[in-house]
Amino acid sequence: MRSAASAAVLIASYYFPPDAAVGALRLGRFARLLPEFGWQPIVLTVQDELRDQGFDHGRLEGLETIEIVPTREWPRLWRRIRGIASGLRLGNRAIAPPISNSVASGSRRSGPVIATIKRWIVSLAVLFPDDKKHWAGRAAVTAVRLIRRDRIRHVLTSGPPFSKHFVGLASKWFTGARWLADFRDPWIDMLPDRFPDTRSLLSDALERRMESVVVRTADRVIVTTPRMRDAFRLRYPRIDSDKFVCIPNGIDVDKFDTAGTHRQPPLTITYAGSLYFDRTPEPLFRAVHDLLSSGRITQTDLRIQLIGRCDSSNGVQTQTLVARYGLEPAVRILGTVPYDEALRLMRESHLLLALAPERHRLVVPAKLYDYLGSGTRILAIAEEGATADLIRETESGVCFSESDSNGLREFLAELITSRTFETKRNEPESFPQFNARYLTSRLVALLSPAATNAVGEVEVQG
Repeated sequence: MRSAASAAVLIASYYFPPDAAVGALRLGRFARLLPEFGWQPIVLTVQDELRDQGFDHGRLEGLETIEIVPTREWPRLWRRIRGIASGLRLGNRAIAPPISNSVASGSRRSGPVIATIKRWIVSLAVLFPDDKKHWAGRAAVTAVRLIRRDRIRHVLTSGPPFSKHFVGLASKWFTGARWLADFRDPWIDMLPDRFPDTRSLLSDALERRMESVVVRTADRVIVTTPRMRDAFRLRYPRIDSDKFVCIPNGIDVDKFDTAGTHRQPPLTITYAGSLYFDRTPEPLFRAVHDLLSSGRITQTDLRIQLIGRCDSSNGVQTQTLVARYGLEPAVRILGTVPYDEALRLMRESHLLLALAPERHRLVVPAKLYDYLGSGTRILAIAEEGATADLIRETESGVCFSESDSNGLREFLAELITSRTFETKRNEPESFPQFNARYLTSRLVALLSPAATNAVGEVEVQG
């Protein structure tokens, strides 16, 4: 039971435990910790049968007392329309010629007229602004009903999917609730990196307009990195810069107990997450192959583990890459494992691999904070951006550009030769700024600017 209506907050998120998606972790963490600050969350999320990234029921631990309201999508007729449009999308991909990003974002198009028509249908009927809008519309109606029923005064929405912010817009417009819009990833900044056959001039213009409406209507806009905050401030110079607040993904310290963790030889490098967009372990494979070919190391000197959705990268089967570089004895592709098991494997590794290509310059992979909490050093193959910033700030590991094959190769050779990997580690307690409880206290300060907690005034930092 909630002690007062003002202490209730509606959290609307498509991804929420027991969803196995990484996007579910941030909101699950907030929901679990908010009651410690006197706030009772009500979570509006999708029905289990609509989840498309699997289940991890262990993530529900600590959420037993939280009211979770599962919501259906729009009626079956809409799903049939979406299915037809998706079929057009497949046809479009089959016959449409390659299109450069510059063409997709506004210059004159070429190719068959039918391909262009299909592209416009797909961009507007299927992926505008994303394929979860059929659920977001239904959820917005449910949100307004819940707010009026329980006299809720605060709403937090989180994207992607960005159609989720429809819930915040409806809540603000119809009830006047205080609305915080949480951007776990950039929206408009990522448009140029989408597949060209999923965009059109009109869909791009509409999405830019939609982001603008969200940013201008929300009471606060929360982002996960300083670089993303700066990008918003640059795009909306007439909006008070204080409206944009950075609350990063954090370390769930209750999940980590590094005492007694045993790291056994050989050098174990673990990647945890998904290989999507242009994230690929190929630079690491290439460096290890070169060391093996030159005789500087042997196959028994190291082990590489890939955890999660790592079956392919950049359209190539990962196992094919492993064979191409002759690394079958050294590489294990473990697939998806429960979150707690992934944390254990991280703690027992000597290095944790982070991949941050240039297009991800504004964001830090959420798993990087689990990497920090594990006490294991980080090996990042990252271009200049938010990930490199974080590793430099925390001194938690090393970064190499994808093009710096020699630097990566020499680093691995020295590490194996000196065997310093057996003793090098991070100290998770050295990163209090990423403690999930501290970050939740900052969220509380945004929900009610005059809020305090048991230890005193909560400070909101930009």
